[in-house]
Amino acid sequence: MIPAALLIAAASAAALYGYLRLGAPGYGDLPLHTRLAMAERLYANRPSQTEAEATAPAPAAAQADPAFLDLIAKLRDAVAQNPNDLQGLTLLARNEAQLGNFIAARKAYEQLLTVKGDSATADDHAATAQSMIFAAAGKVTPEAEKHLIRALDLEPTHPLARYFVGLMFAEVDRPDRAFALWEPLLREGPADAPWMAPLTEMLPDIAYSAGIKYELPGAGKGPTAMDMAAAGDMTPTERQDMIKGMVGQLEERLGSEGGPVEDWATLINSLAVLGDPDRVKAAYAKAQAAFKDDSAALATLQAAASAAGVAP
Repeated sequence: MIPAALLIAAASAAALYGYLRLGAPGYGDLPLHTRLAMAERLYANRPSQTEAEATAPAPAAAQADPAFLDLIAKLRDAVAQNPNDLQGLTLLARNEAQLGNFIAARKAYEQLLTVKGDSATADDHAATAQSMIFAAAGKVTPEAEKHLIRALDLEPTHPLARYFVGLMFAEVDRPDRAFALWEPLLREGPADAPWMAPLTEMLPDIAYSAGIKYELPGAGKGPTAMDMAAAGDMTPTERQDMIKGMVGQLEERLGSEGGPVEDWATLINSLAVLGDPDRVKAAYAKAQAAFKDDSAALATLQAAASAAGVAP
């Protein structure tokens, strides 16, 4: 599988797309039939895998130990000489993805599926789709969609496949369908799954765009989807300052007055979204101290901290 941090990075790009597209001025005033027709056109006119890869930004140069890169070069040669070697293909696909060589990873996964044939698993198809999506700079192409559908045919509850199908619906302006896939995925967890952080970030806006009244589990008094919508006329700097101010107020209130565990979980998640790991760790430590005798509350806090990347 592709590293979790990369999954989160792609999801963040999708979240930005959703905010700019779904939250565009006047979009909500369109008749439903017009919105659905627009969504159908977007879905039908998605770029192919080849087209998407051709326009995707070049990945950053891999920062890896020279000895490791030498091993990968030897692995590539070995697989080229024996293209039906399942173990070699599996290792090559995973390591190319790890190095950010997503097109090479995609090709290795496709060859792996060819060799496995009907014995290919849901994980195999989901991993192939994932490599395609990353090679396409986050776009869920028709080719990637086929592998996601196959993964769900084999395993209807496959979480990674559900996540990416939801991403596809977000990209083609069907937030209702994205929400239907993502909301239960967030509830199911587990807390340390790589999709939990991006879902926590995106679901409120997806729900708002779909006309669904929704509040994240454990949501307290941090910024909501409505707050974000109200900030639509602000400059990016003003908007960021508003969010920081709201999170700061929540942080100050909890630090001086305390509050329910749900508010602490919201603070941890909000600080993580702002990219402030030191404050996340400090908030987590204070919350643990406040609820040291409450095992259920500590479990909630650990789940929030895990999603934020500061707890195992």
